[in-house]
Amino acid sequence: MSRLYYILRKGLKFALELYFVDIQSSGTKHIPKDGPVIFAANHPNSIMDTMLLGACTSRQVHYMARSGLFKNPVVAWLFDATGVIPVYRSQDGTDMSKNQSSFERAYITLEEGNCIGIFPEGQNSNERRVLKIKTGAARIALGAEMRQDFSLGLKIIPVGINFQDRDQFLTSVLIRFGEPIEVKDFKEDYLEDERNTVRQLTDKIQESLESQVLHIEHDLVLEMSQMIVKMSAGELLRSLRKDEETGVSSAIRERFKRARGVRKKLLDRFRSVKRAPRLAESFNMQRLLSDALSYELLHTPKSFARRRAKLRTYQDHLKQTHLRDDFAVKHPVTLSSRKEAIKLTLYAILVGPVAAWGFLHNFIPYQATYQLAIRASDEAIRAMTAFASGLVFFTAWYALLAYLLWQSTGHKEIITALYILFIPFAGFVFLRYRQRVATWRKRILARTLFRTRTNLVERLINERDLILSDVHTLLVDYLTAQNKPIPSELFGPEPETPQATSTSSM
Repeated sequence: MSRLYYILRKGLKFALELYFVDIQSSGTKHIPKDGPVIFAANHPNSIMDTMLLGACTSRQVHYMARSGLFKNPVVAWLFDATGVIPVYRSQDGTDMSKNQSSFERAYITLEEGNCIGIFPEGQNSNERRVLKIKTGAARIALGAEMRQDFSLGLKIIPVGINFQDRDQFLTSVLIRFGEPIEVKDFKEDYLEDERNTVRQLTDKIQESLESQVLHIEHDLVLEMSQMIVKMSAGELLRSLRKDEETGVSSAIRERFKRARGVRKKLLDRFRSVKRAPRLAESFNMQRLLSDALSYELLHTPKSFARRRAKLRTYQDHLKQTHLRDDFAVKHPVTLSSRKEAIKLTLYAILVGPVAAWGFLHNFIPYQATYQLAIRASDEAIRAMTAFASGLVFFTAWYALLAYLLWQSTGHKEIITALYILFIPFAGFVFLRYRQRVATWRKRILARTLFRTRTNLVERLINERDLILSDVHTLLVDYLTAQNKPIPSELFGPEPETPQATSTSSM
């Protein structure tokens, strides 16, 4: 690993940990410690994807990037210094014949036992869908092996980059590394028919990549799965405590938590945020749900339509009451409006001043970053725009404040440093404060509605339970149709189906 790449990786990794609540990875055991590797990843978030992939592997990744990015001389120098290889595309109006030299660089990089990172979709993709991939990754892999008479030992590792919310600050991301594809296994087919084997390997990469991503082809399935996940408030996830793919035990999870290190724990405290638990389990649950819905849409479209109608009706009823999907996490009868109001008041008195101070001192760079991000020409680069502009605006703003304070205090460095260091902490306190106030406000609203309109809230809860009971049946039926086992740990006992209640008065 080059010195410059190492320094950049360390700095960007820390910046990513500030930007995201959590960056989790699974399947890292599939990454060999040495030997040639091609990482073939989906591409939902522009340059952000390269940084996340690099942060989750200790090996240096030589990315293949479109040649247009090399037009800036500073960027071109940085890319050359970190081993980035240009790719010339017809849609960019460049000379495609130059790709021969790019392929040669890729071959040499792999022959030296290094790693290459490729985004075979060739462009930014939808957050929940893998586009039809190009043949470049397969051609490079087979070409490199052919040069060494298929003795190179090259592996292609599919990488799924899965965002909880691609455009949101302080969200989480899961990087999934799939089982390696052994390129040498395609030797006989390649010697017999090069063109067909390139297509065959490309299809294999496509299939493997889709298995590492929450790949949902139909927009209606995506819409419904997102609604069900929100309204379940973690209940479906809690039913998936045993992960069949990884066999993650509670003891392993505890060791994982302890291994997080002091720095990351302090960072969590500093930002006043909670990390997303077990993103891999959440991913598996959402994929199973979307697969079951896709199966229902294909085989029993009328049943799918009825389920969608029930979900939309339930969402309309929630809007009428100004409640949110997670209102039933704690049943309103268990809540005390007075207790929640007291908690909110005490929290506002004790934490409010720090949150207000953080809001005032971070408002200008935050707004500048936000306004620039929402004006991004492409939705897929919005998060990267926010990340990059945030680094610039916040750094410049803090430097300006430090200079003004240093001047006004008669060049007192310690006071200036302590003041400036407290500003980002107070900013994160404000973000957490806003979230908690909103939570307590929802609880007070739910309890108030329960006291004043008990029947309405009970009908909402009953309606919600009926939908979740139907979803449970859907998942079991889907697994049965696919001849997949349904272990008791997977769902537990089937929830009791509530008695249907009319909601026509809502």
